[in-house]
Amino acid sequence: MWPTLLLVRIGGRRGVPLPLPLFILWPLLLVAWLCLGLGYLGLTLSRAFARRPRGESLAGLWLALRLVPHLRGVLVDVQAAAGERVYIRII
Repeated sequence: MWPTLLLVRIGGRRGVPLPLPLFILWPLLLVAWLCLGLGYLGLTLSRAFARRPRGESLAGLWLALRLVPHLRGVLVDVQAAAGERVYIRII
């Protein structure tokens, strides 16, 4: 299942979490993936004498699309030198 929420908390663990719905962005992600795929396909076709087959560049896009569901549960904890903390969690 693809991630549905992005929780952003600024100011450490005591900060108020700001939930950002990722499911609204799914159609945009798919359109961007399609545009990148067409770009890779055009690039690969323009280099007809490349050493690798055309399918390899499209295989990377397929792998990227398959990795998106595995982002669920990722926690990013960033601390600035001034002491500010930002937590980002993908649910």
